[in-house]
Amino acid sequence: DNGDGTAANPYQITTAAELAWFRDYVNAGNTTACARLEANIDMSTVCHPANESESVAELSWVPIGNNLKRWHGEFNGNNKTISNLYINASENYSGFFGYAHDWNKGQRGIIKDIIFENVYITSTREYSGVLAGSAGNTDISGITVNNGSINGYSYVGGIVGRTQSSTTISNCVNRISILGSDYAIGGIVGYVDNSTSITNCANYGNVNGERAVGGIVGFSYGLTTLCNVFSSGNVTFSSD
Repeated sequence: DNGDGTAANPYQITTAAELAWFRDYVNAGNTTACARLEANIDMSTVCHPANESESVAELSWVPIGNNLKRWHGEFNGNNKTISNLYINASENYSGFFGYAHDWNKGQRGIIKDIIFENVYITSTREYSGVLAGSAGNTDISGITVNNGSINGYSYVGGIVGRTQSSTTISNCVNRISILGSDYAIGGIVGYVDNSTSITNCANYGNVNGERAVGGIVGFSYGLTTLCNVFSSGNVTFSSD
């Protein structure tokens, strides 16, 4: 039994190919599909940089969920490791998940217990985060980003680029440097829009941007609750 995609019986994912299938299934419109990792996943077969010497073309990861198909199911990382996530994007909402949100507030999304290793994300557009470009009405917990890099434009975060509508983030750690060329750059979340709670989280990466830059949150519009958070990375900005 590999699951049926419900919260009670999620799809059981053991390979990068199965993870890519789940992504395609969600992006086809099955936005409440649920999954659980049952093994460590090396993403290098489904996303990777170009290698001209071996005639290998670049393959950028297409995120799970987007602005038109907003995912809001349950994803249990089961404390497994996702390694070699590679994204080189020229559109909004970049990350392992693109857009996780239920506008109708009928079902909150849940994402938990994932370890990311060797992340490489570059984006020339808005909303970039290792876990998600944007998340709303979503409970996020137990996410660790250990090494790699993220280089975005605006709304860039180590965990999530932008949060909305009563999102919770707890027990998350970012250890990579966060670079944004413009606005709202944060070690955990770049931009908080509406209410977000961030609890028991730490950022150890350097954070650099043009303006609205912070070790935990770059910019908050509305209520943001911070409890037991820590940041030790250098925070720099280049705006006059």
